[in-house]
Amino acid sequence: MRRHNLLNGLFIIFLGSGLLAQAEDDLRVFGYFQTGFQHVSSDVSKDENTFNLQQLNLFFQKNISTHWSAFVNFEILNNYSS
Repeated sequence: MRRHNLLNGLFIIFLGSGLLAQAEDDLRVFGYFQTGFQHVSSDVSKDENTFNLQQLNLFFQKNISTHWSAFVNFEILNNYSS
């Protein structure tokens, strides 16, 4: 249950952060990520936290002229766990 609450909280935070994004400049940077967090509590052993990053996408966009723009997608897949 805590995992779902944390993920929903992160979703709301990052959804609202779009309102604070940079103004239209020469280079636009935006993206998203897919992550998970798990907290395990036990009376027998110590508490354990697990974090994993499954996918990260960063996008870079630059308008070169009125009818021409460049778009680059930097993507990291697989899994990083701590």
